[in-house]
Amino acid sequence: MIRRAVPFLAVVAALCAGCSGASPDRARPPAQPAPPAADHGETVRTAVAATRGGSAHFETRHELGSEGRHFTLTMTGDFDFASDRGHVAVDFPEGGISHIDEIFTDGLVHVSNLPQAEGKWATMPRTAAEAHYLLRAPLNDPEHVLEQLASIHEATRVGTEDLDGTPTTHYRGTLLEDAITLRITEKIRTGLPDIAALFPDGRLSIPADVWLNPEGRVVRTRLTLQQAGMDIVATTTLSRHGTPVPVDAPKAEQTVPVDTIKGVLPG
Repeated sequence: MIRRAVPFLAVVAALCAGCSGASPDRARPPAQPAPPAADHGETVRTAVAATRGGSAHFETRHELGSEGRHFTLTMTGDFDFASDRGHVAVDFPEGGISHIDEIFTDGLVHVSNLPQAEGKWATMPRTAAEAHYLLRAPLNDPEHVLEQLASIHEATRVGTEDLDGTPTTHYRGTLLEDAITLRITEKIRTGLPDIAALFPDGRLSIPADVWLNPEGRVVRTRLTLQQAGMDIVATTTLSRHGTPVPVDAPKAEQTVPVDTIKGVLPG
């Protein structure tokens, strides 16, 4: 068979047919999907590591809503993350015990005003402490949320915000079950499958928000759980990065070693 070459101008004319505004019914190319949002997880993890290498003043608000009631606990203090020491004041005006103090030093946590210590400091190893409630840190350890955020997934950049006069960049990602349940008691862990079943994909996950300052330090974190009849928001604000943190540990005769510390205030 002999094939005839199609004149070049004829091909051009065919491709351009209907390119003018005279043919409104011309076919349009399919819309292209939007490119995926950039993952800023490494930015967050770098800032978390830098923050854990220094010190800061912190304030945590743990807000819990359930069955029409709302409670707020506050934890404030100063912590030297690099030296693993600091002090925490915990307040819960509506609780049977409204205030406790905690001192972290030498690998131990000392907690005041607990019935089990009879007027002394209840003392246990920091690494042995566990969380007894969702989104609470073991013995209100302020470094715990930073450790959780080191596992953030799919972190996207939300935008820039001014927080109390500090310019920040806001990122939002997701924490999965391993991070949410970090150092949580087995009793709580065994009940989580029932909660996870209520999530759209049957997997326990929560949104995690992080704000970073221009120096690449964490200045605010927020974890949120709104499911299973619970509304929990844990917000930690960090300021005065690099401030020295003096700590006075109680004397040995003022302490009582214990195996576990639990309750609404200790977490």
